[in-house]
Amino acid sequence: MSITMSCSNLFSEGVPTHVVSPLSKSCIVEIRRCVDAEAKDPLILDAGIMLSGRRILVAESDYYSAMELCFSLHEVGAIIIGPASSEDAALDLLLPGQVDLVVFNAWLRDQRVTLLAECLRRLRVPSVMVNDRLLSSSDPLCQGRPQMLHPLTHDRFQRVVANLLPA
Repeated sequence: MSITMSCSNLFSEGVPTHVVSPLSKSCIVEIRRCVDAEAKDPLILDAGIMLSGRRILVAESDYYSAMELCFSLHEVGAIIIGPASSEDAALDLLLPGQVDLVVFNAWLRDQRVTLLAECLRRLRVPSVMVNDRLLSSSDPLCQGRPQMLHPLTHDRFQRVVANLLPA
């Protein structure tokens, strides 16, 4: 159940209304004018609400890409684990079980991360791939997880990550 705040009480005409969903504890913006227009698709207003304090493992072997991912997640309050530059290092950080989500590249140090992907599936840890090249949707690494490509836009990346986490 959502609680819609009345435009007449809180906003001047022409400003989008806000809906707070107590079930997901996230703010959602309905792109709607305060003239009884129909609501459009809701978007997450602030990924920081969903990511603040979440423990996110970053597995990326390219230094600059790893720093970009870490910076983007840190910017919205996530706790960064890693970055791990190899599959073995990522597994060492994942297996103690204190990871909320994993962001990984399909290729770490020129090796495909099949074992990491399988562990994520078995442990039911949400994950997103951020690659340099697009993998086919039929690729086993793509099953059950979104795939993004470098270069990233920070706000879109943050929204995708936030949408993967349970409220």
